[in-house]
Amino acid sequence: MTLQQRSDIAAEHRDSIIGFVWRPEEITPAVIQMSQRTGSRAIFDFSMMGVDGIGTFLRKADPAGHVRDIRISVQAILDPSLGQVLKETGVREIWVECHAHSFQGDPSLFLQRLRELSESHRCFPITGDIDLMAAIIKDCPGIGRIVLKGCEASGFVSGETTMALYSMAKEMLPTPSTPLDILIWGGISTPEAAAAFLSVGATGIVFESVHWLTDLVAIDDSQRQRLSKLRLDSSELVGLDLQVPCRLFNKGNSLAFKEIKTFEDSLSGAKNREENRSSFVKRVHTRFIHPLECHFGQDEVIPLGVEAAFAASFVERFGHGTGRAVIAFMEEIRNLCHLSEAKKDCFLESPAAREMGTLYPFIQGAMSWITDVPEFASKVADAGGLPTIALGMMDAETLDRRLGGLPESMVERPYAVNLVSLAENPFREMHLTWIKKLRPRFVVIAGGDLSPLKQLMESGIGVMYIAPDEALLRLALEAGVRYVIFEGYEAGGHVGQHSTLTLAQMALDLKRRMPSLFHNCCVILAGGVFNRETAFMAALLGRDAIQMGTVYLAPEEIVETGALTELYQRMILKSAPGGTVVSGQVTGLRVRSLKSPRVEAMLSLEREFAAGHQDESSFRTRMEEMAAGSLFAAARGMARPGEVPLDEQACLEKGQFMSGTCAGLISEVRKLDSFRSEER
Repeated sequence: MTLQQRSDIAAEHRDSIIGFVWRPEEITPAVIQMSQRTGSRAIFDFSMMGVDGIGTFLRKADPAGHVRDIRISVQAILDPSLGQVLKETGVREIWVECHAHSFQGDPSLFLQRLRELSESHRCFPITGDIDLMAAIIKDCPGIGRIVLKGCEASGFVSGETTMALYSMAKEMLPTPSTPLDILIWGGISTPEAAAAFLSVGATGIVFESVHWLTDLVAIDDSQRQRLSKLRLDSSELVGLDLQVPCRLFNKGNSLAFKEIKTFEDSLSGAKNREENRSSFVKRVHTRFIHPLECHFGQDEVIPLGVEAAFAASFVERFGHGTGRAVIAFMEEIRNLCHLSEAKKDCFLESPAAREMGTLYPFIQGAMSWITDVPEFASKVADAGGLPTIALGMMDAETLDRRLGGLPESMVERPYAVNLVSLAENPFREMHLTWIKKLRPRFVVIAGGDLSPLKQLMESGIGVMYIAPDEALLRLALEAGVRYVIFEGYEAGGHVGQHSTLTLAQMALDLKRRMPSLFHNCCVILAGGVFNRETAFMAALLGRDAIQMGTVYLAPEEIVETGALTELYQRMILKSAPGGTVVSGQVTGLRVRSLKSPRVEAMLSLEREFAAGHQDESSFRTRMEEMAAGSLFAAARGMARPGEVPLDEQACLEKGQFMSGTCAGLISEVRKLDSFRSEER
C-alpha cells in the first residue's frame, strides 16, 4: 500500500515511503511479513555494528534475503567490504546517518562513495547538517535523495527543527523542478503531521519510535509501562554549545545527562573546538543504550526523540496490533493527503478571520522596540492582518506619548497589544490598567503567568495566550481563553524548548483526547511560518490562524514608517540558511537572533561561565550590560531613545538582531499587499 500525495503546491504525484525503524533482533518473519502486507518499510538499524557484524547477523537472521532496508554508519559505508556483504545478503536500500562530526575533514570521499553505491543501490543519506545538506543537494543527480533529521529526533541531530530544515532544503534546490526526493527522519508522530509534509512535496516519513508499544516490538510489560509514561519533557538537547546537538532522555533528574552536560561545559571554553567536538561525540556515543533495552535509569545515556512521547496515543488511536495499527495509520495519512487539496485556500474564507474582524487569519507577532509604531500597525491592518503592538517595558509617560492616539489611528480596525506578564516587568500592573482603559480588541499574554486573564476577559477584551506547554494550555482553556498561540523554537526573540511541529502535534493529540477542552477555541500556530507553503502546512496541522513575526521585518512599509532600520532589514534578507543562533541556554532565557558580533560576545561569555571561568554574579552583570539597549540599537539605530543615530558599524557591533529561522529564506523586500497575496 502506497500513499499518493496531491497538492497545488506539490505539482506531481509520487509514491511516498512510510518507514518504521526496528532493531536487528526484530528481524523476524512476523515483522517482515507485516511490512510486506502493509506496504511500509521495515528499516533495521545496524548503525552500531561494523560491516563484518552486519554480514554475520543478516546471514543468520535472514538467510532467505527478505530484508530490504538497513541503516548503517558512515564508517560502514566507507568500508570496502560493504559491497560484498550487500551482494550476499540482497539488501538494496541503504540508510546512512551522517553529520559533520562523522568525517575527519572533507566529506568528499563520503559523497563519492554515496554516488558509487547509488549506481547499484538506493542510498538515503540522513543528516541535519546544513553544509552537508547543501553538498548533497548540489550533487542530487548523483545521489537523488536526502533524509532530514531535525532536532526533534533522537541521538545526534540538527540544531535546526524539522520544519526549518525542510524549508531550507527546498530553498537550496537549484530549481523548484530539480528531481530530489526529500524525506523526514523522526519527530513526526501523528498522521496530520505526516500528511502536512507529504502534501507539500516530501517523499517519505520514517518513524523512529511511535510504534514501540505495538505487539511486534520485542519488549516486556515492564518496559511497555516505562514507555507509556514518557512525556514531551522526557528528552532534552545537549551539545548545542559545541555544535554537536544530541537529544537524550532527561526528566530533570538524569545523572548521566548532568554528567554529559558538565563535560560539555568543560570543553566549551577551550580553543580547539574540533578536537573538543570529537571528544564529546566519542564520550556520548560509546555510552548509548537503546531506549528499548534500558531501564530509564539515572545513570543511563539514552538517545530519545520527542516522538516516543506519542507512542501511547498511537496505540490508543490505532490499536496494539502492529499490522492493523500501521494499516490504519497509513490509511489516515492517505485520507488526510487527499483532503489537503480542499485546504489550500482555507485562509481566504476563514471563520477565525471573521471572528477577529480581519480579512485574513494572520496575526503580526509583537516585537519590542519594533512593532510599537501606530503607523506600521495601520499598514498591517490595511493589508488584512491583525497588528500587535508591543508594550515591552514602556513606562506610563512613554505609553501615553507613543500610543495614546492608537484608537484614533486604527479607526475602528481591530488590533492587539502584547503584555509581558512576567514578574520581571516592573510596569505590569500599570500596563494592565492602561489596557483596560484603552480597550483594544485583543491582548496577547506573553509569559506563563495566568493571573491577568480574568480581569481582562471581564473587561470585554479578547485574550490570546501563548501556551508554552500542555499544563499551562489546559489551565488557560479551563479559564475561558478562546485564542491560544503555540509558538515554536523556530521563532525569533524569546523562545521555549519545543519546536512548532512538536507543539502542533501536542495540541492535535490533546484535542483528540479532550475535544470539549477546545470547544469554541481558536488555535494559532507561530514559529517558522513565512510563505504559502508553510502557511498551508499550518492549516494541515489543524491551525485556525497563524502568527508571524520575522516575515513582517521584510516589507518596505516597516522601514518607511520608522519602525525598523534599513540595516536590520538588510541583515534579515542577506542571512544564510541557518544564520540564527539561540543565546541564553545557560540562564534558561533563550533568545533567537541573527549571528552578529554582539551575539557572539554573549555566547562566548556563556561558554566561559559554563566552563567555570566566570563567577555567577560577574557573569549576570556582564550579560545584563551586553543585552542592555542591544535590540534598540539594532531596531532604531540609536544607543538610547532621543540620542544621535549610530553609524552602521556601531549598530552592527552593539545590536542584537532578533529573528526567526526563516530569516535565511526571505530574500527580497516586498509590499505588505503582495506579501498577503503570497501567504494566502
